[in-house]
Amino acid sequence: VDYSGEIVNQALIEHPLISEPVTVTATAVASDDPILQIEKSSEPAMPGAGKPLTYTLKVTNVGQPAINLPVTVQDKIPQNTTFDSVGLDGNPPTGGKVTWQRDLNLEHGASDVFSFTVNVNADVPSGTVITNDTYQVSNTGIGTTVGDVYTTTVVDPIFFISKYLDPDPPGANREVTYTISVLNKGSLATDLVVTDPLPPELDYVRGGSYSSSKHQVTWNLDQLPSGESVQFQFTGYINDIAYVPLVNQGYKVCSAEGVCKTGRPVNSLVEGPNF
Repeated sequence: VDYSGEIVNQALIEHPLISEPVTVTATAVASDDPILQIEKSSEPAMPGAGKPLTYTLKVTNVGQPAINLPVTVQDKIPQNTTFDSVGLDGNPPTGGKVTWQRDLNLEHGASDVFSFTVNVNADVPSGTVITNDTYQVSNTGIGTTVGDVYTTTVVDPIFFISKYLDPDPPGANREVTYTISVLNKGSLATDLVVTDPLPPELDYVRGGSYSSSKHQVTWNLDQLPSGESVQFQFTGYINDIAYVPLVNQGYKVCSAEGVCKTGRPVNSLVEGPNF
């Protein structure tokens, strides 16, 4: 039989212990030609304003083998972005669309990829959804397949900052080391500055960059990618005090994206000598 299209097979399951019949459906596609599907992904998963965003289009053959099959893949540049570059076989945008022309050699189930990079516009607010809904693969003989709507959300860096000290509790006339941890759960953060004002009862010893006029320690970091964390340490010396609260507060992280996060105060009671 010369047939091309979907073949749908249904089975009805009945049993005395089942309250009502259950229908199970299986669908297959019959074709003498390649059948192309197209889908899309992007990297990073959390794009930030003013930063690059790379789209990858994946064309998969779910039909007969494709041998030297000429195809054209097109993708419209999304709103709130600016074109940056295009991958193999691609042409810069014309009429707002990136175009690739390639001969595909794909067995059943095999795929090929096409990529391009845009920059998210610097003035795009966090929470903006970038929608990409006009991309397709076409061949003059087998027609055009359009991909599903694809979205990604622009976010700022999202910082979590915390601190602990060692030893805890600290002792009088002894050194104590503070460790600050910074975690980024948002988009790529750049040009980070971490600052920590020291309590008046604490003298600076080492670690970070110390400002005597501010009695403050500072660290700089070029970038912190999404999902990664980093630690900073400094050591101080506790003066001749005992049973006095040592309060370390006001420590924070800021980035070039204009995002700052202050950590919770760390309170410890300085112990005196034990006899």
